Amino acid sequence: MFSLPSLIELDLSDNHFSGHLEDFKSNSLSSIDLNNNQLQGRLPKSIQNLVNLTWLDLSSNNFSGNVDVSLFSNIKNLQGLDLSYNRFSLTNENRANFTLPESLFSLRLAACEVKELEFLRPVKKLWDLNLSNNKIQGRIPDWAWPIWLNLDRLNLSHNMLTDMNSTNIISLRILDVAYNALTETLPTSLFQHLKAMRTINRTMKAPVYLGDQYYQDSVTIVSKEESYSEFLDDFWKAALMGYGSGLCIGLSIIYFIISTGNPKWLAKIILKLEHKLMMRWKKIQRWHRNHRRNNRF
Repeated sequence: MFSLPSLIELDLSDNHFSGHLEDFKSNSLSSIDLNNNQLQGRLPKSIQNLVNLTWLDLSSNNFSGNVDVSLFSNIKNLQGLDLSYNRFSLTNENRANFTLPESLFSLRLAACEVKELEFLRPVKKLWDLNLSNNKIQGRIPDWAWPIWLNLDRLNLSHNMLTDMNSTNIISLRILDVAYNALTETLPTSLFQHLKAMRTINRTMKAPVYLGDQYYQDSVTIVSKEESYSEFLDDFWKAALMGYGSGLCIGLSIIYFIISTGNPKWLAKIILKLEHKLMMRWKKIQRWHRNHRRNNRF
């Protein structure tokens, strides 16, 4: 199948395929979706030859070993990449010469053993970034916030962050920093520029699912210490409740409207994100349970 010369799109997601992934012998593919299967082994190096690829989703499988960012550096048109919830570690061995493609629009690297963010420096068009369940320590580097100005969703939960520096990402609607090692009081300035979180669409009759437990028109701030508070009275109210370690912010207001004039690839990415998340949620929950169980021993 992977050698068909005219194959453009391949979607085998949400099945029960197992075994190793074969080499890709055709570079005509523009979209590959293999998420939520039981595929295993190392990723084939032939992925780097798929120069026409715009979408690659290998999430929620059992791939293992080390995966270096150089595997994707030659795919110059790649707009969506999801490697989340496998058993491999994402590495960046040759920092000077290889980075992820600048064209990336959606990047999901949950549970990829990410420790540093240097490989993200050239990626300046991101709209959706998921770095949850990794090993990121300390604080997000100052150079990252100016680069992430177009972000709509940022998930940094389940890391080892000890401090959150201020951000001026006015387009950000979802910010999740739950289950970190935050020890200091978060500065008010962290939230002052988040203008996309301040407007509620009152025409909506019910919250709309956005994936990963987030809902449109919902405003939630969760802290391990506070029980209730009003925050930034001129803009939004927040309920503060006990929620493990750290701070979880799920603020989602106005859903991204895709007009008929927008590029087709953008609409495709949005639809894929919304469609896949519900199917994968149960598997992600099982991953969390197994991870906690393994840590006990």
